[in-house]
This record gives sequence, structure tokens and C-alpha cells, in this order.
Amino acid sequence: MKSSTFLLKKFFAAAVLSLSLLSLCSCQKKNKASFIILAVDRLSFNAFSCSDEKSSAQSGLAALCQESIRYTNAYTTSTQPAAAMGSFLSGTYPYKNSLHRSFDRISADLPLLPEFFRKAGYRTAFWSGGPSILKKTGLARGFDVFDDSSFLSQINFTTSFSEQVKSFSNWTEESDEPFMAVIYNTELESFTETAVASQIETFDEKLGRFIQELKARGLWEKNYFVVMGLQGRSEYSRTDENSFSNLHTENINVAFFIKPPRQKGDEGINLKVDSPSTLADFGYSMIRMADPAFTRIPDPAFAVWDYSSLWSKSQLSGSTPPFNRKLVSESPDTWNKNLSIKFASIFGNHIFIEGNEPGLFNRLNDGLETINLAKTSPDLIIENKSILEELHKRSGSKVWAGPSAEEREIAESNKKYWNSPEQRELIFEAEKKRLAKEKKRPHPLSTLLIYFQNTKREKDSAYDEARRMSYNLAMENSWGLWDWNKPWPQPGVMTENQ
Repeated sequence: MKSSTFLLKKFFAAAVLSLSLLSLCSCQKKNKASFIILAVDRLSFNAFSCSDEKSSAQSGLAALCQESIRYTNAYTTSTQPAAAMGSFLSGTYPYKNSLHRSFDRISADLPLLPEFFRKAGYRTAFWSGGPSILKKTGLARGFDVFDDSSFLSQINFTTSFSEQVKSFSNWTEESDEPFMAVIYNTELESFTETAVASQIETFDEKLGRFIQELKARGLWEKNYFVVMGLQGRSEYSRTDENSFSNLHTENINVAFFIKPPRQKGDEGINLKVDSPSTLADFGYSMIRMADPAFTRIPDPAFAVWDYSSLWSKSQLSGSTPPFNRKLVSESPDTWNKNLSIKFASIFGNHIFIEGNEPGLFNRLNDGLETINLAKTSPDLIIENKSILEELHKRSGSKVWAGPSAEEREIAESNKKYWNSPEQRELIFEAEKKRLAKEKKRPHPLSTLLIYFQNTKREKDSAYDEARRMSYNLAMENSWGLWDWNKPWPQPGVMTENQ
């Protein structure tokens, strides 16, 4: 009898201990900080000034200025959204991960950020607000949820930030487990007649409402909140350049804010970091947050930096790289399947840009980067050319000289179609005149002209295809689907049965 009582006591003690351990594990899991990451196309370094006197209750960027670590010298690794996101999710440059364009696929050998977080017990989700980042890039690996279709039902192929916030809120309400969530927003890139300043102001207000919602739900103080630009924005007219080919500082210098967790009632951290950094640095640092034991052999040419100690302990000393470290950004050719890339090397106050006429500019003394120092600094040209030639060998690419005149023309005409819906009559009149000229090949606008001239004609699959391809061309063939030899029906050629 005593033996039975003793065994029963041991059983109950073991059960209580197991329940206690389960409770402790559950409590520890719930106490882990979550990561909310907002990646935005065209959010440049100068999109917002932290000296602006705006209320943090209405302005999301003002709130981040007051409560976050702000990087003033951050750079994208690529002008292409998928490649920039690939760098962040892998902690590597595109020349190492093989994702250069939206129709490429990231190397399967590289572990991605969501895989690290899943191993650490996190739920993971990604919402793509536009067609530049799709599952076929391989970036969905490790995400429990990867939504890359919601924008298809939108008239301009862009999911609004408000709709993305709803999806995020519904998903986070499903469980109280820690999570890592990425929202990719394209509103600042989407085609509109609205002035850039108004676009940013509208986005800023939406961001402010999102932050207020997070505070109301208790998700602000205890979690990490990241806002980063995937590209900058060029408002300076450069000959033969567009928003995807331009590698001057204004188009690759991006905004980056990270708000660490804090105790409720604390004012939070307000820190400015001027050290040169890239999205690859930030991605590697985030991986180290998920798995502190993970390390990567440094690349001697362009090593990534680990900011995890700064983000987790707010210790600035020893946490920032030297100012003269070398960074690299790229602009790939999306018009041809064979890989061609234009690289830019950033070092100290200088930037070197490849091309038919290589450019070397002093970013400090020449803010618009119009004074080419190539002829007066031959040693710097030779050094940077040699380094970038090695990157071309490693990526199997040639030097891209930029879009051709015909590529620029077809992209520009389709941009006008999407940017100026109120001027469609003028746009189609110009298309009619273009087609009237000899040897002018038709393209999607030619087919859309048929439906514009005949409003009673049913908008069928041919219309949908022309509209999708027109958007692709307006985005500089970002999907890589353009075929110069594909016949596009035009007025007087298309029959009623086509």
C-alpha cells in the first residue's frame, strides 16, 4: 500500500512539474518580441524630415523619428523590388543570392529570414501589395502565409495599405504566439497623377493610423517595428535614365527606421546612425536576432554588417561600421533574359557608377552628382572597375548600358496610359498617329485603342492581356514577359471574333 501511495505521489509530482514547464514555455513564448516589417517602394531617405513639426498621433514617420533608431545613410542593394527584398530576407547582395529581377529565383542554398524565425517558434507571414514580388521568386520559403494575389483584383494592380493592415490585423488576432510579419507596399510606386508630396503625406497618415492601432492593441511597446524603403526616388531629370536604371544617390538612398521594444511608459529610443548601410546589412542583422549563433563568412569585397547588438541592447559603441566601407547597388536589364547589370560602388563620400561613360561623383560636394570626376581620378576608376569586374564574373553578367531608345519609348507611352487616366483620349490619339507611320510596330496600347474607339465592345481576354502587358511595360518590363515579335491586334486588323 505504501508503495502504491509513493508511486501515486511521484506521478502527481511529475504531472505538476510537466504542467509547470509547459506553462513556463508558453509564458516565455508569449513574452518574445514580435517583428512587424513594412517595406515600401520609393520611400527615399529624404521623404520626410524629422525636424518637421508634426504630431506623432497623425504622422507615422514623426512617431518613428521620436521612438526609433533612424539610419540616414542607408542604401538599397538594387533598384528592382524583388532583388531588394531578396537582400533583406537573405542578408546577402543579389550577386550572391542570384535574385536580380522579378522573374529570377533566389538561390535555394541560402536560408531565408522567415526560416530562422520559424525555427525560433514564430508564426510568419508576407503580404505583397504589387506584382513585383511573387512566390516564383522563391521568397515565399519559410512563410506560413504568403499572399501574392490580392492585388490582382485591383484596378491598378496595387493593394492599398489600408487593405493590407486589415489582413495583418485579422492574421495576428488568430493567435497570441510571437510572429514575424512583412507588409510590402507599392502605393508610392503606383501610377497616379497625384503629386509626390501628396502621395507621401497620404501614406504617412495611413502609417500613423496603423501605429495608433498597434498601440491600442498592445502591439507597439513590446515589439520591433521596422519601416524601410526598397528604392529611393529621383526627381532630378537625367538623360537616358529611368527609375529602375538610375543608380545615382537620390534613387538608391532609402529610409530605414527600427523601433525596438520598450517598457510601457518609457519614452523609447531616439537614435540617429549615419554609418553607410544596406538592406543586406539589415537582413543579416535580423537573422542574427532570430538566431544569435548564426554566422556567415565575410565577403572580402562587400562584407555585410551585424547591427543586432545595437538593436537588442541599444549599444552604439562598437556597433557601427567604418564610414569608408564599400557598398554596392545594382540596376539589372529587365528587357533581355541574358543577365546584364550596371553596378554602383559607394565608398566614403564618393559613388562610382558603371556605364558607357563611367561616372565618379563626390556626394558631399556635388549633391546632384553632375560633375564627373572620372578624368581627374584615374586611380579610383581603375580600382572600382576591377572590383566590379569581379562581381560580373561571379554573377555571370555583362555590363548594362541602360535601356535602348525603343525600350524607353514604349515604356514611356505606357506609363502615360497608367499615370493619366483623364488624358486617355489624347494618349490614344497619339497612338493612332504613331501607328499611321510606316514600320511602327503595334504594342498593347494599339490593342487597347480598339476598345477605346468602340465602347460597346466587350472587354474580353484580349483586353485583359493587353492591359496586363501595358502595365508590365510601364514598369520597364519588370515581369520579363515582353516579346518584340508578338503580334498585337490594332484597329482595322482585329475582327469581331478575335
